[in-house]
Amino acid sequence: MRVLYGNDAVRLNLNYSPDELTQLIVGDVVAQPGNLTFLDLVHPLTMAESNVGSVKFETTQQRKDGTTYEVQITVQAERYRSKPAFILTALQGSNKSAIQGDSGSDGKMPQASPVDFSKVDYMYRTLVEASPYCIHQIDLSGNFSSINQAGLDMINAADSSCVLGGPYLDGVCEADRDRVSELMARALEGDSIEFEFQGSQGMDYQSSFTPLYNAAGRIISLLGITQDITKRKLAEKALKRSEAILNETGRMAKIGGWEYDAVAHEGRWTDQTLLIHEIEGTQFPGDLESAFSFYHPEDRPTLVRAAANALVTGEAFDLELRLVTPSNNVKWVHTIGKAVVENGKVIKIIGAIQDITARKQAEDELRKMKKLESVGLLAGGIAHDFNNILTTVFGNISMIKNALEDSHAAYVMAEKSEAALSRATHLTNKLLTFSQGGMPVKTEANIAELIMEVVEFDLIGSSIKPVFKFAEDLSSIEIDVGQIEQVFSNLSVNALQAMPDGGHIYVTVDNFTNRRNRIALNPAIETYLRIQFRDEGIGIESSVLEHIFDPYFSTKSTGTGLGLATLFSIIKKHDGFTFAESSLGSGSCFTLYLPVRDAGEAASSVSKMMAEPSKQGPEKDAAQHPVTEPEKGARILVMDDDAMIRDMSSQMLESVGYRVAVAADGAEATLAYKRGMDEGEPFAC
Repeated sequence: MRVLYGNDAVRLNLNYSPDELTQLIVGDVVAQPGNLTFLDLVHPLTMAESNVGSVKFETTQQRKDGTTYEVQITVQAERYRSKPAFILTALQGSNKSAIQGDSGSDGKMPQASPVDFSKVDYMYRTLVEASPYCIHQIDLSGNFSSINQAGLDMINAADSSCVLGGPYLDGVCEADRDRVSELMARALEGDSIEFEFQGSQGMDYQSSFTPLYNAAGRIISLLGITQDITKRKLAEKALKRSEAILNETGRMAKIGGWEYDAVAHEGRWTDQTLLIHEIEGTQFPGDLESAFSFYHPEDRPTLVRAAANALVTGEAFDLELRLVTPSNNVKWVHTIGKAVVENGKVIKIIGAIQDITARKQAEDELRKMKKLESVGLLAGGIAHDFNNILTTVFGNISMIKNALEDSHAAYVMAEKSEAALSRATHLTNKLLTFSQGGMPVKTEANIAELIMEVVEFDLIGSSIKPVFKFAEDLSSIEIDVGQIEQVFSNLSVNALQAMPDGGHIYVTVDNFTNRRNRIALNPAIETYLRIQFRDEGIGIESSVLEHIFDPYFSTKSTGTGLGLATLFSIIKKHDGFTFAESSLGSGSCFTLYLPVRDAGEAASSVSKMMAEPSKQGPEKDAAQHPVTEPEKGARILVMDDDAMIRDMSSQMLESVGYRVAVAADGAEATLAYKRGMDEGEPFAC
């Protein structure tokens, strides 16, 4: 880079004539600090988007005779004939208040005289006047002594006479005036300073001041460069507003942003990304390896491969992964990444991350429900047919017992057969839970009393001790008592089997308000009763945990696989939700959410209708329509679509003295009833 001009102090210090000086390049007189070239040092000043006003560094200057001395260099960017140019100001020695070095008899180097733009040579004047920045000189009183055309244009002055002699501080707003005055005082003591301030007319400026010395080494004025940064400040404010809006909308949508600089090997996360990871900004890991450590060990390799591929090939990625926070909360996140390529090289990856835990929970609930619905269709048909068979067997055994004396050996066998059939009936009731016939018939119940009764009964004689904790203000709830008893019993037995050596089962019940949909529950229902069963058992492996509510899935050799599936179905048909948490060696926790009474009525009109079969109530119906036993010999009409049941029912009724007619469906029953009326032999029932 060629030297264009040097003032008197430069020429005298370096012992070059003006013509010799302009034949040199900067590197001939200014040593390169370290391995950096002069162009490396001034590169920030050449960037279009740069906000840097000057660059400072310490180095050595070399005289014509080869001797050197230490200096501090300040570089400011300018334009000369439409090309980049730089003004270098050199301060010699460690005492910046005066230039020191070998000199004449007074021990001081000849110094620069005050800059007078009217007397410098044409090249320097052209450089100053061509500058797009305001270049000005301030005297010891703080007044303008010179200013270029760019400066006049910046403050809308008609000519220099409007400015020269006027105080520099008059152009500074009241709020910044004291601060700028202090900075100018520092510059008059020998410091080179750079600062920003707001003008008296509301514009924003960036200035730098360098002291100028006379031949005696005394400061006689300040040389300053000022640029208008109003547009930059407005852009910064707009950017801050945009970032604030982006952060707020990201927080509302639970979407965070991130960026990884492949050149600097540094990352940056938005506030929402930090929130998703549950860390503070001071805990942010700037490197990739630390960022990867947040992800679940089973999912981490997938992310590592995707990121590595993006850095090499520029290929975008779109992943759903599990993230583990410092507090061991497992979240599902959706993260996407896109490479930014310049000159065929990936320089950064930008992306977004969203917490999709609630969505994953909802999808899991839907998957379970679809599976249960499929099983329910099958179970409903099986249960119906099986019940018909059981009814026939039950009926025939009852008739056998009636025909035998209590002391008969076959009578005891018949009783044992009935007991076995009762167990089979229990199994069909479980199957019916999956079918529409298992819909709950709700009544208001005291949930705390019900839990204590069921749990304590199931744990009688065991080494498991229940610990109950119920909130004092529990909301009222309507449930099918029989079905919910089965739920609590299943959980008690499950805990009992998980702790063969004894332990505690902790049962807590409280009110839960699902504000902001923290959990994937029904958004139309805000208030639930939350019931938790927590044991100290062996725990459940993660690979098993995701299947525990599946029908016919069991880890026990004697299990049917219907216990927890039945529990899940019952709670779902109560418009509730079921969640399970467990890990090996840490026990298990089952959490049930049941809507409180008002919310339950609003959410499930079907359940309410089934709980109230008539407008007057079952008691009044029974009072108005009393059931009377028909007289012996009366005619009874039996209708059933199963022939075995029709035959068995006929035999039982005939055995106790009734006359029986049968029908396979409603149409046959109607005809038989009408025929009996016409023939004068009506049916008693």
